[in-house]
Amino acid sequence: RCEKFTDLALHHSIIGTSTRVRLLLYTRHNDSCGTLLSHTNLIEHPQFNLSKPTTFIVHGFRPTGSPPAWLEDLTKWLLARADINVVIVDWNKGAANLNYLKAVKTISLTALCNFSKNSVSGSWCISKLDSHDWSQSGSPHFRFCGS
Repeated sequence: RCEKFTDLALHHSIIGTSTRVRLLLYTRHNDSCGTLLSHTNLIEHPQFNLSKPTTFIVHGFRPTGSPPAWLEDLTKWLLARADINVVIVDWNKGAANLNYLKAVKTISLTALCNFSKNSVSGSWCISKLDSHDWSQSGSPHFRFCGS
């Protein structure tokens, strides 16, 4: 099943949403069709290859609730240049709000710890040298545990 980035309507940005974080895996074998990953056990998915480096892409504040226009292009660009795991951290439910300060408030370190890079590097020994973070806009507030 293809999982796509959460696409919200403008009214979601007006009324706000509760935070929901999804991890979407893309590889060279599925560069336009995301696989939903578990927050607690990334390696339970056969498409997630532990022997390859992993890049996390974290979008920022989404005032209209729409997916970032650059996200698909960046994912395909990364995969064209290297055979890696690309994990998109989709927190559009939470980031979508006309009020930037309210969106920032929805970011909870506790929620992040549930699926942090420790899910990869702590239990399954991927070094920080084998993982990279790309972040945009409000996502500097969105830190992975152990970073």
